[in-house]
Amino acid sequence: MADKHRDRPPAPPSVSSTSNGPRVGRETQTRAEAPPGIPPGGGLRTAPSRTNNEGPSYEGRKEVNRLDTRRTIRGIVARWWLILPLALLGAGAGYAASLQLRPVYEATTSVLVGEIFEDPNLTKDYVESTQSLTATYADLVRRQPVLEQVVNDLGLRASWPQLRDRVRVQLPPSNPQLIAITAEADSPRDAELIAGALADALIASSPTNSNEANALDVKGFIQSRLEILQRDIARGQRTLDRLQLRYAAAPPEGKRELGDRIEEQQRLIVDWQSNYSALLSVLASEESPNTLRILETPSFSSVPIRPNIPLNTALAAATATLLAMGIAYALEFRYHTFLRSRVATAPASVDEHLGSRKAEFQSASHHE
Repeated sequence: MADKHRDRPPAPPSVSSTSNGPRVGRETQTRAEAPPGIPPGGGLRTAPSRTNNEGPSYEGRKEVNRLDTRRTIRGIVARWWLILPLALLGAGAGYAASLQLRPVYEATTSVLVGEIFEDPNLTKDYVESTQSLTATYADLVRRQPVLEQVVNDLGLRASWPQLRDRVRVQLPPSNPQLIAITAEADSPRDAELIAGALADALIASSPTNSNEANALDVKGFIQSRLEILQRDIARGQRTLDRLQLRYAAAPPEGKRELGDRIEEQQRLIVDWQSNYSALLSVLASEESPNTLRILETPSFSSVPIRPNIPLNTALAAATATLLAMGIAYALEFRYHTFLRSRVATAPASVDEHLGSRKAEFQSASHHE
């Protein structure tokens, strides 16, 4: 037995912790048994765990913000007693203000540039010239010469710059040779008169009247010549038909003379027909693109375009609702801020109270 105990290696010394010395135990033995090249503890370091003092995580903060948003929305909805009366008050104010505004009416007329309906043979140059003139005349409607003439003709109290603010001109994309003139006034009748006067003044500023006078003279002469030629052609055709019948029944010695007369009559008919065609082309070429005429007479609506009472009422109600919601949000924000301040100061107050009670208890124990 003694030999067995002699062969067993001695156990490492175990040092216990005292007040004057270090403590050597199982941890010291573990460090001593670590392989060479590896620091004590295995060389592994664990990440420090999150403590409660480091604050909530990102997901936690997001959840808190979500709860705050829901709480704020519920608080705003709970103050419907503030939002609804203010919305109704705003709608009533918008409706009353709209009734105080002066109604505005409008009338529209249209002017056609060129003679596109009378000319059956429109060319590209004619159409391009007409479109260029249309843009020029559309700009002329809101210029001083036309507006001053309207003011003088109707005896308006407004000046021509003031009238220009009440006139609109549009060129329909589907018909670039049409000018749409819209006038605004305090009554439907006044709007109709102003729109008609603008169209008349625009036509008067163009060479339409002089062109029409010259065109009437030319057209009258050409029409008379065409009628004469029509009668000549019809008479010559009848004469030719009789000569051809006589030629068919004539003896051989008389056919030569009838043949010469038939050829002469045919030449006359051909000349008359050529003259007739030339006069027709001249009559068609007399159509000028620099002519204006009223296509649609002024028309107005009995419903005013301004003010739009339903729209104004709705906008006023919406504005008042947003204002009331802003007030409700401010009240809710102030309420939650107050609650947070109370919650933040409550633990400190409790600690101070407990600390004072503990001090009193220790003082009493010491005296005893």
